[in-house]
Amino acid sequence: MPAFPVPDDLDPCLTPARADIAASWLKDRVKATKYVEPTRQTVITNISNLYRTPDADQAIETQLLFGEPVDVFDVKDGWAWVQSARDDYVGYIRSSGLKIFSGNADPTHRVSNVGSFIFPDANRKAALDTSFGSVVTPGTSYKTTPVMPLSYGSLVRIAEQKDIMSELADGGFIPTAHLTPIDFHAEEPIAEAFRFLGVPYLWGGRNSTGVDCSSLIQLILQACNIKCPRNAYMQEKLLGRPIDRDNVQPGDLVFFRGHVGLMIDDTTMIHASDRAMAVSIDDLDEYVQWRSKSGKTPVKMFKRI
Repeated sequence: MPAFPVPDDLDPCLTPARADIAASWLKDRVKATKYVEPTRQTVITNISNLYRTPDADQAIETQLLFGEPVDVFDVKDGWAWVQSARDDYVGYIRSSGLKIFSGNADPTHRVSNVGSFIFPDANRKAALDTSFGSVVTPGTSYKTTPVMPLSYGSLVRIAEQKDIMSELADGGFIPTAHLTPIDFHAEEPIAEAFRFLGVPYLWGGRNSTGVDCSSLIQLILQACNIKCPRNAYMQEKLLGRPIDRDNVQPGDLVFFRGHVGLMIDDTTMIHASDRAMAVSIDDLDEYVQWRSKSGKTPVKMFKRI
């Protein structure tokens, strides 16, 4: 079942339904040739791009991170049609980047540093081959497998934790200082957002090397154990309660049409900026003026989580 209630308007971004296949729990809501129960699988690439259709020559809808669980409804021609178990987003990712979820493979830690690496052994000075998209295959010798970069928010299962390097259950090592136990939650969204200062803006990006406005908010709120949908319009609808401009406090969200930021204080926000093309800090009123000159809409709403 989805992490969030199925929307009344059946948002296609959140609804696993096609003409030929739909999720079993949608049987009374949509018409499809067949209804299926999904298979729970786990992302095993550092980043898996998710697309609206099985075609990589299009805009990225969002990204799934190493260790994140997905529900798989269909696999064909190297593509898996999935729904994220963390935020319900539906789309297509490469099936080679998944493995069947094992009941004893629940993650024990998340990557809380802005980024990290899986090393082949406990020698933290081992030579690096930062080949993006490398796949961790259980049983593979990490002596010959390239080191994999991991993003903030990635989920891992640790077999043995030590002071410097912790061993992963599937092999390989990760710096212990980059990890936080899965049941330990950050308390300051602003502090988490500051980890991303300077990270480039990437439409659809959701990782340490590229984020958009809503994925920045989602990643930091997930770290604080706050369920958060993926897109800005979803966040505006589902998160928190509206507040007046005069009552804005640090940690409140500010929404524009198609954009969201996090207030640092009552006049300043941090956001994945479509002007700086990076995560930056802006004076709110000055940014609103820039939007106006660019023909963009002013502030729609402030909300308190």
